[in-house]
Amino acid sequence: MAALNFQTPDRIPRCDYFLGSFPDTWRKHMGFAASVDPMDYYGIDITEMVGNEEFMPSRSRKLSEDAEHETWIDGWGIIKRVGKKDSYFFHQIGSLLENYSDLDKLEFDPVTEPSRFLTLPAQMKTHGRAGRFVMAKSGGIYIRSHFLRGEPNLLMDMALEEDFCDALFDKVASHLERMSLETLRYTGTLDNGLLICDDMASSLQPMFSPAMFDRYFAPRYKQWIARIKAAGCKHVYFHSDGNILPVLDSLIAAGFEGVNPLEPRCGIDLISLRKKFGKKVLFMGGVCNTQVLPRGNKKEIEACVRPLLEMGREGGIVIGAASINGDIPPEAYEYYHSLCVKYGTYS
Repeated sequence: MAALNFQTPDRIPRCDYFLGSFPDTWRKHMGFAASVDPMDYYGIDITEMVGNEEFMPSRSRKLSEDAEHETWIDGWGIIKRVGKKDSYFFHQIGSLLENYSDLDKLEFDPVTEPSRFLTLPAQMKTHGRAGRFVMAKSGGIYIRSHFLRGEPNLLMDMALEEDFCDALFDKVASHLERMSLETLRYTGTLDNGLLICDDMASSLQPMFSPAMFDRYFAPRYKQWIARIKAAGCKHVYFHSDGNILPVLDSLIAAGFEGVNPLEPRCGIDLISLRKKFGKKVLFMGGVCNTQVLPRGNKKEIEACVRPLLEMGREGGIVIGAASINGDIPPEAYEYYHSLCVKYGTYS
């Protein structure tokens, strides 16, 4: 909370996420049992909790299968092919909202349905035992809408079908707003706040123009933030991978108080952003996990991390990477962690 309030914390807060094969590789390297969680071992401070926010979880079902694949329609309305051997990724082959007229007939399941929150008590117990700072989490308007339409279709719609997009984004935003408020209340995280995750950018730029962001998303996010803050939510933060710099000013103007993960590979430099925004915007992330950490060069890692740790003395920084994946050697992460301990302890 000290860092979030731009005060000097006792140490730098951490927000890394361990994905893919890294946890198993790390446990083998460290000689740990399968039950050891790197989040616990390294004292990762921030995490999020989210219920089942799918539009129609009651309609999820398997459509067909063959020797190698299964075809499903999931609770988001995505028609997808899933490999039986490797189901981490799927191939989207269609979507529920194929025709514009289907939107009027589309009914979402109630956000108050108890089954949406079945996993939250166990999450709350785990995070409470670990002493983590827990925020509620919600998907964002763009990414959840393209689940219904397919991303290429939605981008064309945004250029050619404004009335349809207005109706679609209103429907999606209303569902997500109500679902986020239910999650905040259920988890008791109103004081900690909400992280809205809306991946909307490649490594080069957003998937659409800043003008389109201002046309479609800025007013809806402004309304969403205003309503949940009126209901008691103290803070709202934004996540998108990729280069969101072209829309960052609009995100801040809409009411977001912080952004994540601010990837260096996309040309985002936290030192420059701090000079621009001062103590107005919380930065969560900033560690290069695609070139620097995978290469494991200690001089490179220190050059990336040390300036962030120094800036952390002023507050307003939660250090972390977009994700810690299997291409990162455990030794490299260990060295990064040692720098956080050595230079990111302020009292």
